[in-house]
Amino acid sequence: MACDTLIDSYSSTNKDSNYTIDSVEEAHGQAFTMGGTARDLCKAHFNLRFDFDPGETATIRAALYACTGTPGTNGRPTGAALAVSNSRELTSADNDSEYRDREFVFPTPYTLEAGTNYCIVLECTAHGGSGADVKIGKDHSSPTHTGNMCTHFSDAAGWSSSADDLCFGIYYDPCGGGAPAPTSVFEGAFRGPIGGPIQ
Repeated sequence: MACDTLIDSYSSTNKDSNYTIDSVEEAHGQAFTMGGTARDLCKAHFNLRFDFDPGETATIRAALYACTGTPGTNGRPTGAALAVSNSRELTSADNDSEYRDREFVFPTPYTLEAGTNYCIVLECTAHGGSGADVKIGKDHSSPTHTGNMCTHFSDAAGWSSSADDLCFGIYYDPCGGGAPAPTSVFEGAFRGPIGGPIQ
């Protein structure tokens, strides 16, 4: 069954700025509150652009965390990841000048409990150098999502929060089929063609 029903999102049409994900800014995410019905998280997307020098690489994945603080004010991850998606290693072959919604599949769906606060995060787990540029779209000028953005810096003790909102989406399978089965190694990291919009 298709894992294509949104739980929560903030549209890329709101994007007016970006953050870089690299060896210093290791992760960016969005705090949110689950609605009144528990759902099994099976997929997430972020609005991303890639620009890599030849020979440079980076490995990225989506991760779900418990949330400390209050989404919309100072929500930020706490503890170890509750669930992680398949990882994707990026190279210059993935370069794309456009921002597009890139999807990440969770091989084991995670149950989001009703009324509970979480953070969905894009992490860089390995970074090749200054020529590996991953940009993530956000709304800085007029954020209206009920949550807030959070960031982890490699030279900081923990997570910080900001009033900005990331452009993102999280999904469940309304038919209860769990995560979609990848048809290739490539689709195990991204659903749909890289360089293209959500299918």
